[in-house]
Amino acid sequence: MKNNEERTSNPFLHKYRDKLTRLQKQAARSITGDYKSRTAGIVTNMFTQLELPPLQERRKINRLVMLYRGAGASYTSNRPLETSKG
Repeated sequence: MKNNEERTSNPFLHKYRDKLTRLQKQAARSITGDYKSRTAGIVTNMFTQLELPPLQERRKINRLVMLYRGAGASYTSNRPLETSKG
Protein backbone atom coordinates (compact mmCIF):
# COMPACT_ATOMS: atom_id res chain seq x y z
CA MET A 1 0.00 0.00 0.00
CA LYS A 2 1.26 3.46 -0.85
CA ASN A 3 1.95 5.91 1.92
CA ASN A 4 -0.14 9.04 2.42
CA GLU A 5 2.42 11.29 0.67
CA GLU A 6 2.25 9.28 -2.55
CA ARG A 7 -1.56 9.04 -2.56
CA THR A 8 -2.13 12.75 -2.03
CA SER A 9 0.65 14.11 -4.23
CA ASN A 10 -0.14 15.85 -7.48
CA PRO A 11 -0.06 13.24 -10.31
CA PHE A 12 1.82 15.70 -12.56
CA LEU A 13 4.59 16.12 -9.99
CA HIS A 14 4.61 12.41 -9.16
CA LYS A 15 5.24 11.61 -12.84
CA TYR A 16 8.33 13.81 -12.94
CA ARG A 17 9.66 13.05 -9.44
CA ASP A 18 12.51 10.88 -10.69
CA LYS A 19 13.59 13.45 -13.26
CA LEU A 20 13.57 16.20 -10.65
CA THR A 21 15.52 14.04 -8.22
CA ARG A 22 18.18 13.40 -10.89
CA LEU A 23 18.35 17.11 -11.58
CA GLN A 24 18.81 17.84 -7.87
CA LYS A 25 21.65 15.29 -7.73
CA GLN A 26 23.31 16.91 -10.75
CA ALA A 27 22.94 20.32 -9.11
CA ALA A 28 24.58 19.04 -5.91
CA ARG A 29 27.50 17.69 -7.93
CA SER A 30 27.75 20.98 -9.81
CA ILE A 31 27.72 23.07 -6.63
CA THR A 32 30.44 20.95 -5.01
CA GLY A 33 32.39 20.48 -8.23
CA ASP A 34 32.61 16.71 -7.59
CA TYR A 35 31.62 14.97 -10.81
CA LYS A 36 33.77 11.87 -10.56
CA SER A 37 33.10 10.33 -7.13
CA ARG A 38 30.92 7.24 -7.35
CA THR A 39 31.11 6.14 -3.71
CA ALA A 40 27.83 4.93 -2.27
CA GLY A 41 26.07 7.74 -0.41
CA ILE A 42 28.28 10.53 -1.78
CA VAL A 43 25.33 12.57 -3.10
CA THR A 44 23.47 12.16 0.19
CA ASN A 45 26.56 13.51 1.94
CA MET A 46 26.59 16.43 -0.50
CA PHE A 47 22.95 17.21 0.35
CA THR A 48 23.84 17.18 4.04
CA GLN A 49 26.93 19.32 3.54
CA LEU A 50 25.03 21.85 1.41
CA GLU A 51 21.99 21.69 3.71
CA LEU A 52 19.69 20.87 0.78
CA PRO A 53 16.43 19.23 1.88
CA PRO A 54 15.15 16.29 -0.17
CA LEU A 55 12.62 17.07 -2.89
CA GLN A 56 9.72 15.57 -0.91
CA GLU A 57 10.61 17.68 2.13
CA ARG A 58 10.68 20.86 0.04
CA ARG A 59 7.23 20.00 -1.34
CA LYS A 60 5.85 19.54 2.17
CA ILE A 61 7.31 22.87 3.25
CA ASN A 62 5.95 24.66 0.19
CA ARG A 63 2.45 23.23 0.76
CA LEU A 64 2.53 24.37 4.38
CA VAL A 65 3.72 27.84 3.36
CA MET A 66 0.92 28.13 0.82
CA LEU A 67 -1.62 26.97 3.41
CA TYR A 68 -0.27 29.47 5.93
CA ARG A 69 -0.38 32.32 3.42
CA GLY A 70 -3.89 31.38 2.37
CA ALA A 71 -5.08 31.26 5.97
CA GLY A 72 -3.33 34.53 6.74
CA ALA A 73 -4.86 36.24 3.73
CA SER A 74 -8.38 35.14 4.61
CA TYR A 75 -7.83 36.08 8.26
CA THR A 76 -6.66 39.59 7.47
CA SER A 77 -9.41 40.12 4.89
CA ASN A 78 -12.07 39.32 7.51
CA ARG A 79 -10.61 41.76 10.03
CA PRO A 80 -12.79 44.88 10.47
CA LEU A 81 -11.30 48.19 9.50
CA GLU A 82 -9.86 50.16 12.36
CA THR A 83 -11.15 53.68 12.66
CA SER A 84 -9.46 56.44 14.55
CA LYS A 85 -11.40 58.23 17.23
CA GLY A 86 -10.51 61.84 17.43
